[in-house]
Amino acid sequence: MHVLDNRPAGAWRALILACVLAVPAWRAHAADAGAAVPAGSLLAPQVRVEFAIYYGGDAPADPLPRLAALRATTPGAPRMVATLPDVATEPLLAARLDRGAKTDYAPPEPVMIQRFGYGLSQADAAALAHAQTALILDFAHPASRAMPALRAASVLVEQLARDTHGFIWDEATREVMSPDAWHERRLLGWTGDVPDVAHHIVVHAYDNGGSVRAISLGMGKFGLPDVVLQSFSGTLIKPMGWLLNLTVQAMVEGAAPARAGQLDIDPRALRNEKARGALQAQLKPGAQPARLAVATGLREEGDPANRLMAISASRYPGSDEALRLSALSHSLFDAQDDLKLVHHTDELRNASEAARARLPALRELFARGLLPNESIEVKAPFRTDEGGREWMWVQVERWKGDAIEGMLVNEPDRIAKLHSGQHVTASQAEVFDWLHRFPDGHSEGDTTDAIIERLDKERQR
Repeated sequence: MHVLDNRPAGAWRALILACVLAVPAWRAHAADAGAAVPAGSLLAPQVRVEFAIYYGGDAPADPLPRLAALRATTPGAPRMVATLPDVATEPLLAARLDRGAKTDYAPPEPVMIQRFGYGLSQADAAALAHAQTALILDFAHPASRAMPALRAASVLVEQLARDTHGFIWDEATREVMSPDAWHERRLLGWTGDVPDVAHHIVVHAYDNGGSVRAISLGMGKFGLPDVVLQSFSGTLIKPMGWLLNLTVQAMVEGAAPARAGQLDIDPRALRNEKARGALQAQLKPGAQPARLAVATGLREEGDPANRLMAISASRYPGSDEALRLSALSHSLFDAQDDLKLVHHTDELRNASEAARARLPALRELFARGLLPNESIEVKAPFRTDEGGREWMWVQVERWKGDAIEGMLVNEPDRIAKLHSGQHVTASQAEVFDWLHRFPDGHSEGDTTDAIIERLDKERQR
């Protein structure tokens, strides 16, 4: 008997392109959609950017004279002022040295250094966690000069950290870096005055009551709102990551709503070469510009202190947002599941029977309650439009007796009315295999996969 085996394109907890996928300890509360974003520029009139340099161990006597000397030799460096005005008509910088930073400007906790620290050795991380001194650098400039001012500020901060042996903190993205890591992430990848935005922001994505909410941090450095995807299926984590990267890159390059609540973005029109190349590698042939709906994003705990803009797929067909997001994704991205035509041999059936013997124990485990970021998936058959069977993964949301309800992980190849992210029902008696994902990222199960891979290769010879 030949059956279709539909494999996931990749684990949904993968990194969102060059952005960071993080899971805050808190959970968001429910929020409704905001008002449509008006037509016209998304830029705020003024931009404020806060960086800091932490000093672990023996801090320099006073880094401010070195800052003054570097500012005089750095092209485009801001003018130093004692206090930033409400309105900056030129790039400005106010700096203050805090020798009580452990209390007044606390360095990140060790767990945050581990998660959002770059280029730091264990000794560096230990020194940073106990840093007592910080040089806090507040930049201000008109939004019309955001890109060259940000680049000049980044150059100045890097060199100052090198010369004074400090670690650089980005307040907007909540990241800390060595000077080398800062150079790689913040100063490489520019095309003229256009940065590769994915290297200047992060994206936090977390469970939001059974779906995923994703939000950018760092767009305020460009005078722009941070972008929110309020609710989407975990099966779409990769294409939604690409969509977020596309959106923020286009915004920095000047994309704005032509009509209230509508933002159209052509990925092939991006000017930054690195960003355009990374996104074009994911596009399907003939992909059309993304037609986004944009509204004021509603704030939730832990969101950045910046304007928020929510994007959605309400301009695409579908009876609910999950189907509309799937339609948007499939209109843009060439992210298809790996479809295999396999024959159920005795070896494969035996492996499946061994896997199925574990199902009662998994059902009991599920009934006791899973930990945050822990999940169980089962592979179940679905009837194709031609009358065959297509085996796909279902993330379990309810399991009572023989009935398993959950979210379809795969995108069907031969079932027109079914889409990834939809809620489906499967029978435990028909389950072929299972996959248990743990909070630390490792997984168990899916023992039939190696056999299926080998059989598929043998079939193609």
